Amino acid sequence: MENDSNPAEQIADWFREVLQLPKSARVTVEHAPAVPPPPDHNARPESRAAHPVATSHTTVTVRARGRAATFLVPKPMPEVRREDVEAMQDEIRRGVLGRHPILGRLFLFGGWWFAFTGLYAMSAVCPFCGSPACVVGVASAGIFGLACAGGVSLWHRITAAARRAAHAVRSRFQTHAPE
Repeated sequence: MENDSNPAEQIADWFREVLQLPKSARVTVEHAPAVPPPPDHNARPESRAAHPVATSHTTVTVRARGRAATFLVPKPMPEVRREDVEAMQDEIRRGVLGRHPILGRLFLFGGWWFAFTGLYAMSAVCPFCGSPACVVGVASAGIFGLACAGGVSLWHRITAAARRAAHAVRSRFQTHAPE
């Protein structure tokens, strides 16, 4: 399925194969020319020479299942290889779980819980009885980690509720000038 005559079609075919896209998916491949960086008139001549000139890149837009995704390949179109597309697939797989609406938030919450529990458990003794390796101390570390993780995860909601409450109180006691 090699298509040396048209690199855009070849890149589109690679994206369809590697990402296992449905046949209805539209893949658009465009060459983006190099955009030189803005001149820095304050820079010394030797530092200007040290910074490389911007190179062109390839933009690939995939439209499938009512969604669109844009990928930037940091190479000119003729230099893009299948290995570049496969490397992008690995990056996509790693990022999909973190962007999942439910699992991503659960993993984030679990990470915070684990971090706070570990931070609290680093003290070698139980905060209640003072003995090392106490079961109550481990349980209290877990509960403390749960509370802190909940606070961090819900911080935006907590502050938004506090702002709404403060606004309600402020508007209740706000005086209007007589006309």
